[in-house]
Amino acid sequence: MNLTAKIRLNKFLAQAELGSRRSVEKLILSGLVKINGKVVSSPGITINPQKDIVIYDGNIIQHEIEPTYIILNKPVDYICSRHDEKKRKTVYQLVRTPQKVFSIGRLDKDSEGLLLFTNDGEFANRLIHPKYKVLKKYNVILKKSAPPGLQEIFRRGVIIDKNERAIAHVVFPNRKNKKACVVSITEGRNRQIRKMFAAVGVRVKYLQRFQIDSLKLGSLAPGAWRYLTNRELKTLKKAVELGNGNNK
Repeated sequence: MNLTAKIRLNKFLAQAELGSRRSVEKLILSGLVKINGKVVSSPGITINPQKDIVIYDGNIIQHEIEPTYIILNKPVDYICSRHDEKKRKTVYQLVRTPQKVFSIGRLDKDSEGLLLFTNDGEFANRLIHPKYKVLKKYNVILKKSAPPGLQEIFRRGVIIDKNERAIAHVVFPNRKNKKACVVSITEGRNRQIRKMFAAVGVRVKYLQRFQIDSLKLGSLAPGAWRYLTNRELKTLKKAVELGNGNNK
């Protein structure tokens, strides 16, 4: 997923309350809009609101987007798409804020737990980028006992999508129960944990993400969400080498 700070010009002007998306397109086509001193005539051109100067009819247009950071306890049976042709429930029906946010990464429909949302593209990009090796922890229950040597197998890595090797750290809290474990990864490939277990002949019965870096799900109820605290945000930003930020 490639998230950037750029936005389409017609969307930017509409969000700045100059009219509907269709009406601001007419303003652009009229030649009354300039970007960095140059007249533009394409509604679909992209701009960076943090760097580009947009002028309409001689006035500089400023549209502040308040950085927003949210944690949700995603329930089972919700998908992470904003819209779904099959009319399935989506996480965006649970998270309702004044600012438009997007999920950082995903959890599949059958999984639950910690899911982050933001409108800060740079923060999101870094949090999911392999370079920063952000730790993610999951509670996992298997349909049958894990095979002998699973911990070493996962430590060395197993082949999943397109012959790519995936690595995970596995801990069994109860030595006698090889169906329940805690799995830690620093990647975020699609259905990675399920595919890793499938590669060794075991299906996952239950999967819950309960931690990202030092941020834990805690007592947040399924379906509930809240804004990150300043301390939580500061710690996450430090993990991905970003400066301090303020929470709403």
